[in-house]
Amino acid sequence: VEATAKTVVTQRMKRTGSRWKMHGGQTIIRLRTLATSDRWDAVCDWHVSHLEATQPGIQDAA
Repeated sequence: VEATAKTVVTQRMKRTGSRWKMHGGQTIIRLRTLATSDRWDAVCDWHVSHLEATQPGIQDAA
């Protein structure tokens, strides 16, 4: 677990010249964690279905 956490943070957050505010950095870490844990597709599917349920007509925009 520790090695995965180090990989998630190091690969994205410690790039040369990168500067992160707390909110933006936390968002990137969450997204990278989802991608690394193979939950990306499930979260994307949930997000799309949530948008379709709460935003009438969003399917027509695609």
